[in-house]
Amino acid sequence: MKHYLLTGGIMNLRSLFIWSAVPILTMFMACEDPTEPSLLQAAGEARVAGKVVKQNGTPIEAANVLLFTPLGTQSDQTSSLGEYSFTVKFDTSTQVSAKILVTKVGFLSDSTSVLVAPGNDVTLAPIVLRSDTTVVLPPGPAGDASSFVLVSLNPTEISVRGVGGIETATIVFEARDSQGRPIDSDHAITVNFEILSGPGGG
Repeated sequence: MKHYLLTGGIMNLRSLFIWSAVPILTMFMACEDPTEPSLLQAAGEARVAGKVVKQNGTPIEAANVLLFTPLGTQSDQTSSLGEYSFTVKFDTSTQVSAKILVTKVGFLSDSTSVLVAPGNDVTLAPIVLRSDTTVVLPPGPAGDASSFVLVSLNPTEISVRGVGGIETATIVFEARDSQGRPIDSDHAITVNFEILSGPGGG
């Protein structure tokens, strides 16, 4: 009889220990947030989106859109709806100033600036491009790249690093076919630039 009471006591103690551990384990699992890693990852990114239209509100397709931030430069082309979007990835929690430059042959270039912070998506007001009446494009689809055209240079002068002036400039080129039409994504090419000399030839 004592043997059976002792065995039963051991089993009861084991059962008590196991069932006592279940609430603790359940509480521990409940404290874990399975979405926490994705939230942390999302907090390090921000989406910048917008639209490019004509003065009458019609979407402009295949406009070249450049996004400049201290974190780097990105490029995109507007869709048939005139829409563009970028994903800015942050290495810190500090917001940055971003500049968006829009260019397209037959239109005057335009730009806008915005502050971008990690975890905060931004949808900009439509950028309206005015027609450039000095440029007449021949009808028809774009062909292969034939030339490169300097679209914009801002600013036109920069200072030597360390003297306190503006140290960077944005230079935008556009690849065009033999008829002067900007090439599309079907005729995309890779272009490498190289700075051959600096101030004083150094």
